[in-house]
Amino acid sequence: MLAAKERIFVDQWSPTRSELFIADADGRNAKKLVAGLAIEYNASFSHDGQWVVFTSERDGSADIFRIRANGMNLERMTDDPAFDDQAALSPDGNSLAFVSTRGGGSTDVYILDLTTRRVRNLTNTPGGDFRPSWSPDGKRLAFSSDRDGTMDLWVRD
Repeated sequence: MLAAKERIFVDQWSPTRSELFIADADGRNAKKLVAGLAIEYNASFSHDGQWVVFTSERDGSADIFRIRANGMNLERMTDDPAFDDQAALSPDGNSLAFVSTRGGGSTDVYILDLTTRRVRNLTNTPGGDFRPSWSPDGKRLAFSSDRDGTMDLWVRD
């Protein structure tokens, strides 16, 4: 299997759907990642390149799913009427950071423990927090925020 750095995502969209494809880094050999015609977007590879996490609206609301990079073992990670999006797996593969409008509608960064399936709100502040990204050692999480009325970069331990 090719490493994540040797592959790219190709997003093919239309007004009624968005589909994810994986291709070689040069854009060749594109293959559809997930079967069906659902609206799917914001994909990212796991640190080891074995998994892809992405947002899907296949069941009505936006939730996070993961699938093996070979297109097998589709698994729903979140199931909430809120808008869940922008997922990133931790380097050790044990946690999933994502953005959600749970708990009142403001956009916060949440952490899903993949062993216990416990979800916790990491930021819990007014305003919007977006695009979580793990540090290489998995001890910190960077994200952007407009909580002060301007877009800033924040880091949480």
